[in-house]
Amino acid sequence: FGSVEGPDAAARHLVRLRALQERTGGLTEFVPLPFVHEQAPIFKRGRARRGPTLREAALMHAVARLALSPAVTNVQASWCKLGP
Repeated sequence: FGSVEGPDAAARHLVRLRALQERTGGLTEFVPLPFVHEQAPIFKRGRARRGPTLREAALMHAVARLALSPAVTNVQASWCKLGP
């Protein structure tokens, strides 16, 4: 997340994931991976932003926990992609 989509697309995605989980029970966790722009061709062509801010990443995790609960209870952060 954080490359070309906006908050509305992210919200739709979370709703679809929750519905998928409710139908299949196949997800064991959700790890929203922030876009890392370095060396990304879409960024180099000027078609994507640099990725989410730390605030946007925190909001994604908070909203994901709310939107996916109780279907997906394990929402993780990829700390190595969130910076120091």
